[in-house]
Amino acid sequence: MSDTTVSLDKKGIPVNWNGDDWSFYKCTMRNVFEKELLDEIIDGPGRVDSSADAVEKKEFKQNQAKAKLPIQSSLSSSLARQVMHQTSMWQELCIMFDGERNAAVAAQQVYRPQKTSHTTQLKNGSDLRNHLYVMFDAYDRLKALKEPVSDGQMVDSLLRSLPGKICYNELRRKVFFSIDMTKYTPKLIKEMILTTQVCSQDWVQPGRRGDDQVKGEPKGNPRKS
Repeated sequence: MSDTTVSLDKKGIPVNWNGDDWSFYKCTMRNVFEKELLDEIIDGPGRVDSSADAVEKKEFKQNQAKAKLPIQSSLSSSLARQVMHQTSMWQELCIMFDGERNAAVAAQQVYRPQKTSHTTQLKNGSDLRNHLYVMFDAYDRLKALKEPVSDGQMVDSLLRSLPGKICYNELRRKVFFSIDMTKYTPKLIKEMILTTQVCSQDWVQPGRRGDDQVKGEPKGNPRKS
């Protein structure tokens, strides 16, 4: 499964965002709002108070216009059309993607990180740290959605997401056949996976045998019949 990325422009504003990876987009836009001193506007009421006078109403309208500019420029055209006529575009996005009003969206929010956790596989030669980031991002998103994965399930998913190299098979065997698997937390397993990778790289340096070589045979030499 390929990692979904959110493109950013030179100012750090997302480009053509289409709804994928809401948590990353939301955090990025919060940084934009703080930088542009728009956070108080964004966090304020989405509608002007009915008792407001003409000056206050004008100020509210101008503030909302300021906030809309970076939001609308960050969205895909199809998504922008869905929210551009709302008084507060940001609050409408939060309602849509935080699932406060839409049960289908809420279910989809849970489904995506669950699928990531169960189906993501590290391919040989791929970036291990990025792979672990994707796995833990799904883990954290499920926690935030109050659909947490247990530590045991996360440990199982992490280990099963690794390729079938001898070094990773040995790590799986050590954990799965342990007398007490509960001592292995997701954080500990992450460190063990990174350590295993480093040790494996050291082992295949020039002049050494790789973890996929038959013991006693130098790398590259065929077996003699």
